[in-house]
Amino acid sequence: MIIIPKILCRAVRIISHLSTDNALSSTEISRLTEGLTKDEIKAALSPLRNAEIITTVEGRSGGWMLARPTIEIEFGDVMGSILGNQLQICRGCDMIRSGCTAARLVKGASSAALEYMARYSLRDIIEHQ
Repeated sequence: MIIIPKILCRAVRIISHLSTDNALSSTEISRLTEGLTKDEIKAALSPLRNAEIITTVEGRSGGWMLARPTIEIEFGDVMGSILGNQLQICRGCDMIRSGCTAARLVKGASSAALEYMARYSLRDIIEHQ
C-alpha cells in the first residue's frame, strides 16, 4: 500500500485553486478549501515555493500563485518537492531500515511510482479530480 501524506493531499487541493494571473491570500484559500488553517496552508505551500512551483506576491492584494501554467508543472515535481525522492510504501516494518533485499525492492517500487506520476502535469490532476 502506498501511503500518501496529508500534506500532499492538502497541497494538491490548494493549488487546484491557484493560477498564474491572480494571487490568493491564505484567508481566501482557507475559504476555498473549506477551512484549512493558515499554518496548514503555509506548511503545504512552502516546499512548493522553495521548488519554484508557486510564488508569493507581497502587498495588499498579495498572496500565493502558480509560478507557471499548470500544463508546465509535472505532478512528479509537486510530489518530489513535498516528499523528497521516496514514497512511503509501507509502515510498521523495520525491513526498510535494515538494508535487506525487501528494502531494495520497496525502494525500486517507490522510484517506479514516482516515475509514473511524473508523466502527468498538474493540469491533468486538476482536470480529473
